[in-house]
Amino acid sequence: MIPSNLTVERIAEELKMPIKAVWWLARNTEQVYFPTRQQKCGKGKVRQIDPPQAGTKKLFRVFHRFWQREFRPHSMAHGGVKSRSCFTSARAHLGRRFVVIRDIKDCFPSISTEAMREALGNLGFRSDVAWLLSHLFTVHGRVPQGSPLSGDALNLYLHKTDQIIASTAGRNEASPTR
Repeated sequence: MIPSNLTVERIAEELKMPIKAVWWLARNTEQVYFPTRQQKCGKGKVRQIDPPQAGTKKLFRVFHRFWQREFRPHSMAHGGVKSRSCFTSARAHLGRRFVVIRDIKDCFPSISTEAMREALGNLGFRSDVAWLLSHLFTVHGRVPQGSPLSGDALNLYLHKTDQIIASTAGRNEASPTR
């Protein structure tokens, strides 16, 4: 689907919700998530986890499946993409003499609602849809870790960056993945 063709009505149809309920959900995401919890990860790092409540999680899974079906992520993206994984990403680099690895520090929480809305607008989504999606994709002003939509949000946010990296890598005979 072309981003400019997505409407709020289509989103409501996919979620099997009245349009007013979709707008309510976007304006009130903090009410449908559990409180933020801290989770220790490897090497002593602590992450903020924002899991949606059960009903919202189910709803977001429905929307995630729609998103995966209608909006293919950049070919570089492997995380959060159906039939791709960290293993398919690594496979692209087997036999390479050099492998460069970069990490985006605090990636999910560093993407604000406003930055998400701007990225969606730059990808061609209508302003009302960009506003709605940016609020569905974020909670507490950031992309949450723990939502079925987080991978989709990240892949959308990084789409233009992926294009730039892929173009540069192609000129240098590199095979980038993310």
